[in-house]
Amino acid sequence: MSAVRLMHQQMGLFWGAGVWLGALCVSKLPWQAVISAAVLLVINLFIFALFWWDKRASTLAQSRIPERNLLLCGLLGLNIVTPVAMYMLRHKTIKPSFNFKLLMVLIMQTIVFGMLFIWLFI
Repeated sequence: MSAVRLMHQQMGLFWGAGVWLGALCVSKLPWQAVISAAVLLVINLFIFALFWWDKRASTLAQSRIPERNLLLCGLLGLNIVTPVAMYMLRHKTIKPSFNFKLLMVLIMQTIVFGMLFIWLFI
């Protein structure tokens, strides 16, 4: 099994855990659930558009969006759509350095949401 494929499997595991823990923690916030869901929807649509724009720029040899910006925007949107955009657009799926960085972000996000979950519910 290649290292990239192994990273993709680990990303799926941490992405699922992070999204569910994040959703539970967001539902416990003092905001109303509809407002927070709408904000997350808009942020994740923006993130998908960023990945599409970067993919388009890479095929047309135009200026690209830095990886740091893609990862930070993904973190802002709870990384709900980041792996989905990667695979739907077939963008940055082979580059090991981006996959490793995304995996580290997903692991950190899952740990933070796990601690927040324990603090809110236990």
